[in-house]
Amino acid sequence: MTTNTIKLSIVMPVFNRKNLVAIMLNSILANDFIDYEVLAIDDGSDEDTLTLLNEYQNKDNRIKLIQRTELPKGATKCRNIGIDKAQGEYIIFFDSDDIITPSCLSTRVNAICKRTDVDFLVFPSCTYYKDTLHPMDTKFVYGHKVHDDDLQFFCQRLLPFVVVNNIYRTSSLRNHNIRWDEQLKSLQDCDFNVQTILAGLKYDYVETKPDYGYRIDERGAAVSSGIITKAHFESNLHSINKLYTMVQNVHGHGYDSHLYKGVLYVFNNIMTNGIEFSFANQLSSLVKSHNPLHGTLLAIRFGFCRILSHFLSPRHSRQIPMSLFIIRRLRQEKNNEQKIAQLLQQKS
Repeated sequence: MTTNTIKLSIVMPVFNRKNLVAIMLNSILANDFIDYEVLAIDDGSDEDTLTLLNEYQNKDNRIKLIQRTELPKGATKCRNIGIDKAQGEYIIFFDSDDIITPSCLSTRVNAICKRTDVDFLVFPSCTYYKDTLHPMDTKFVYGHKVHDDDLQFFCQRLLPFVVVNNIYRTSSLRNHNIRWDEQLKSLQDCDFNVQTILAGLKYDYVETKPDYGYRIDERGAAVSSGIITKAHFESNLHSINKLYTMVQNVHGHGYDSHLYKGVLYVFNNIMTNGIEFSFANQLSSLVKSHNPLHGTLLAIRFGFCRILSHFLSPRHSRQIPMSLFIIRRLRQEKNNEQKIAQLLQQKS
């Protein structure tokens, strides 16, 4: 095995949007840390984007274009290719449509070099829109320590951090066989981060100014977000089943109430265009196999949805049986935003 000569590997899946890719690459090149490689894993981009990547590769040998040749298509496959090919002692996963601050890489590498007791560190992010970082925003931001038990919140699909917040020891991911689930079309970050927690990887938060800009549009919506369609149903069933299995294998039924809240959240998000009762039936049966009481409660809830659908719009027939959950969820999200705001005020 060859000795690493590169300190940091940056794994970045790319699929079209060459203008945004250029912004991200330029922000990386503008960093004050230079001992890195960028593994730009192309997922079948158009010719213009490939031309751009080749231009950057020719200008700077730290940028390496790798074209995905295996199936399935998707960012998860690209990130797994990056894990396999990374030469750095540390590894970071970035998205190609965001931006980082000039000190992002040096701050993260210097911090983890000093913390030999951890497998990864978590750094705060902020939002990026109108060509500007917004470090005081509290929505669509991650990496702030506002929870006592992160696993509870991952189970509820309330994400304490996402992978772009983190810097990992490459050896820790490989030694524990932490991989991106290539079957997932969504909920990928949650799955990856829960794997690391349940595998016993040690981590800590670094309380510093946000170093990563998560791009949102001018309406305040995530650029990468989209309505989950029927194509995602199978993926979501797989995600829910896997999360239950992973958590219960380690903690028994100790997190079941949080997992149930996560199921309600996923269902509420998926059914924005109307209720697909075949999916609802599969979902309640799946939950019942892991927790009979919660599965029965879910089936009863879906039964009310079906009755109401004969008299009300699809939206209202979904929302009324879910109303108490939705209110509590919004209150919880607001509480998290207030905690983040307090932390940001302390740092400013």
